Amino acid sequence: MAASCRLCFAVLGLACCVCFTLSTCPRGQFGDSCSYSCHCEGGAACNPNTGKCPRACALQWKDGRNGICQRENVAFNKTATSTSGTFGGYNWTPDKAVDGSRNQDVHGGSCFHSAANYSSMWRVDLGRQYRIHHVTVYHRTEAAHNFLHRIANCTMHLSNDNSIDGTLCYTFPATIYNSVIDLVCDGSGRYLTIRNPGTAAEEDDTLNICEVEIYECSHGTYGEFCDKFCHCHNSSCEPNTGTCPGDCRPGWQGDRCNKECYGVHCKKPCAGRKCADTNSSCDRYNGSCDTGCLVGWTGDDCTQGSSKGTRPPTRQMTDHVVEEQGSPADVRIVR
Repeated sequence: MAASCRLCFAVLGLACCVCFTLSTCPRGQFGDSCSYSCHCEGGAACNPNTGKCPRACALQWKDGRNGICQRENVAFNKTATSTSGTFGGYNWTPDKAVDGSRNQDVHGGSCFHSAANYSSMWRVDLGRQYRIHHVTVYHRTEAAHNFLHRIANCTMHLSNDNSIDGTLCYTFPATIYNSVIDLVCDGSGRYLTIRNPGTAAEEDDTLNICEVEIYECSHGTYGEFCDKFCHCHNSSCEPNTGTCPGDCRPGWQGDRCNKECYGVHCKKPCAGRKCADTNSSCDRYNGSCDTGCLVGWTGDDCTQGSSKGTRPPTRQMTDHVVEEQGSPADVRIVR
């Protein structure tokens, strides 16, 4: 992780402190032990501590919350099929619904439009089984007509067999108000199918799907927006609750392995220290704060009462500078 360090010295009897950042994560990575990937648009570097991207997310990743791009669209550019044909010979084929474009005008050439008067279905092969929860469907909508009645009462299914629809995971409402539909399809499967039973208004059994995005949290993240972090040992956490199936990585504890700790057997919680900065790092061995202690506290882990006030961090600066990047406040070090 990147850490803020303070160097204090005296000049003509005046105490001076200089703060600088030690950027120890390679470009494109962040977080504890640099174990997370940024997924920023254009390969941009993210904040080495929080993972926040400076602009948008990469195409197949959706901004979960606060610029953290850890929700992957696992349907992007996967194989999509339909037994329903396409309307009027146009190039409105099933693959258009997973091409990464959210253009909802069918005439823009990026939507699937099934043949008319035919029981319609659409299916995407994700390539392997995924644990699925959040799905977003971009339906056709245009200035003159939104055609939302065509998705009403449609059903969504998950399966590991390409020959069947599989388990029902969602039924679209009888009345649809929004052309962008965020829904929960909770289950596991390799194939996701949308089927129009022809029971909506006007008994229209046509499908007009412009994009289907199926999200999975990246390794080590969980929650609705994939913006919460777990630190399981050699495994991923449960995508909704964050519970780890086994042990935590060193320096973490709790059911979700999301509580920092230090010391022998990691028995001391990092949250109990009195660091000068609430975002201070926590040394895995002695719990030292890289920003020093709050006034009135001392000790390596800033847990001992003192009347001497804030002190600089105890970290031994034995590293040597090998490269200067950007401004003098940004350096890269090797140990």
